[in-house]
Amino acid sequence: MSSPILSFSVFFIVIVVFSLSGSEASSAPSYEQLVERIIQLEKKVDQSTLLASQYERNSRLSRQLQIMESRISSLVVQQENSNRKQAKLEARIIELEEQALNHKMTIEQQRAEIDNLKARPDRKYNDEPEEETVEKLPEGKRIQQSEIPWLSSRGRITKKGERRGRSFPETPVAFTALLDHNVDHSGIDQTVIFNNVLLNDGNAYNSHTGVFTAPREGLYLFYFAFGAGYEPHKLWMHIVVDGQGKASGVADTWQRGHDAQGTNLVLLHLQQGDSVWVATYKVADKSIYGFPGGFTTFSGVLLYEY
Repeated sequence: MSSPILSFSVFFIVIVVFSLSGSEASSAPSYEQLVERIIQLEKKVDQSTLLASQYERNSRLSRQLQIMESRISSLVVQQENSNRKQAKLEARIIELEEQALNHKMTIEQQRAEIDNLKARPDRKYNDEPEEETVEKLPEGKRIQQSEIPWLSSRGRITKKGERRGRSFPETPVAFTALLDHNVDHSGIDQTVIFNNVLLNDGNAYNSHTGVFTAPREGLYLFYFAFGAGYEPHKLWMHIVVDGQGKASGVADTWQRGHDAQGTNLVLLHLQQGDSVWVATYKVADKSIYGFPGGFTTFSGVLLYEY
């Protein structure tokens, strides 16, 4: 028992004793009664002290509980933030893995194309330099390339004047077209029609069908890019040659309000009359971002002929 409570108990008992001694003798309690009352009062004081101690302990426990609840709430918020960061990292890892796979496929296709070019029986290579015939020109005169019929397109002067397997195109073939509007609810294997033509040397690209037709056999370079936006989704496209996919790209808008762009570039050996176009695949009911223009494009050029 604390000292203030003990002092209060003794003071209270003394007051009771004096009040009893001042009353008439006929109504004065006996000694035993006084002792019994003192014991009862001490019990009441002990109960009051116990209640006060319990109240103080309960208050302390309540404060500790509030602190623990606050800490738990903070930990929950931290865990939610950590989960969101982890989800973003996982989505980024998946995107990088898909890009790495696309690049690997492109490299393998280009290696196969190079091996195919090396294995062509009509290709002629000669590491030994041929004997060159050089005629001394008069002082001050420059000879023009058009005056040397045996000057090959690869820039080498030969005795026989023959072409070496491939040559730069005499008539250029090149095009660039873009989609100037959005396409909603696209289907699977839907040909993308790039309707706004910026360049079409050789007139090999058809802006009504979205198809490029190779006018001559040769090595062509193609590039395509496409945008995706609006709601979160993945948009897949690929370059197709006569129904066979050659190079793929993906645009992944992994959260609302996020824009993405997929691209790829490929070198292709085409025969005269081969058709090339860009089409969607894998998923349907997606949006292609074309407006206001320049996000979704298709380009190609003939590098050299065979």
